[in-house]
Amino acid sequence: LPVILNTDSSVQGTEQLGARVERIVRARLRHVAPHLTRVEAHLTDANRSGQGPADLRCALEARPSDAKPVAADHAAATAEEAVRGAAGKLARLLRTQFGRRHGTKGGETIRSTG
Repeated sequence: LPVILNTDSSVQGTEQLGARVERIVRARLRHVAPHLTRVEAHLTDANRSGQGPADLRCALEARPSDAKPVAADHAAATAEEAVRGAAGKLARLLRTQFGRRHGTKGGETIRSTG
């Protein structure tokens, strides 16, 4: 699963950061990875002045192979926390989207088994 990292001018997009982002995103999305062509990560610093607390925002956009892109974002004090939060939200959205697509109305439920 290709993970592409984009940063604004206030966030240094180092190889280390790229590797951490890729590792987090792949771990959180491993269950839906076969259905995705790529994930784009956008890291920005809402407090560009450098003064005050860091407010890093991560926006993740997943590209399913047969559907419109799905996006989620999260703001946190560190880049890693922001990526983890956004990846968790994106995983839930994708699970719901793929579950709806593959589920059938009137199909078996937990109440009808047994």
